[in-house]
Amino acid sequence: MREISQKQFNAYCYARQPLLRVMSNEIKWYEAGNRKVLATLILDKADQDYNFVILVRDARRLFRAWNVSCSHPTIEDAEKELAEKIDVLVNDGQDVYVQGDEVKPPHDILLPVVDEANQHEYFRVLANEKRMEAARNLIVEAVYSYIDVDGNYIKEFQTHGFDARLWELFLYFPL
Repeated sequence: MREISQKQFNAYCYARQPLLRVMSNEIKWYEAGNRKVLATLILDKADQDYNFVILVRDARRLFRAWNVSCSHPTIEDAEKELAEKIDVLVNDGQDVYVQGDEVKPPHDILLPVVDEANQHEYFRVLANEKRMEAARNLIVEAVYSYIDVDGNYIKEFQTHGFDARLWELFLYFPL
């Protein structure tokens, strides 16, 4: 388990229950197992005690709450239990933790759905060039939760609509 910045955490888990910000303050963020597990340490505003939320990937590859712990009097107590729980998850041999409400498989935006001759030049750069790895990782992460209402998003992203669809994704994925 290693501490990460809030920006790093938000790149993989940017959605929160709105009430979380009213009831608590996130104060530390963690990742473990090569981003298999994320966690946040929070301070409960009402009780002034420390809690944590552990997040793992569901069948759609979204990070979702898996374990919530509360009522730790000190930050050290919360971090100790958090580390123990994360160690179990990192070493359990699973990559996906089915929540039971996943109805669609994850989107794979970089898997070509059109032949290379019809692919947008910038899509080919994004999908294939090593220097674009960081951008690919963030885009793939955002698309796991993106809802493609008309069923054309990936095809258009890979062809004539690359610029517009990238802008749409940028607006959807607040960092």
